Order: sequence, then structure tokens, then C-alpha cells
Amino acid sequence: MNFLLDATDAVLTWEISEEGFADAIKNQACLMSDINPEEISCYYSD
Repeated sequence: MNFLLDATDAVLTWEISEEGFADAIKNQACLMSDINPEEISCYYSD
């Protein structure tokens, strides 16, 4: 099962801002896969 695709499908139906879209997908995928979102981190460098 691909939790990211399923989470994206779910989040697309919500009315949220573009800024919160990525976090919503991550949090929904974590919820679906029974992972704590606090344990996942992404590091961005400019």
C-alpha cells in the first residue's frame, strides 16, 4: 500500500492553504501507516 499516494488523495479533498499542504500529506500518511509524525524529519538546505 502506498500511503503517500493515499494521503495525497485524501488531502486533495480538504480545503487547506498551499502552505500547509505538504505537512498535511506527511501527517496523513503517518496516520495511515501508524507512524508518529514527530519521528520524521526533513532537512532543507538553501
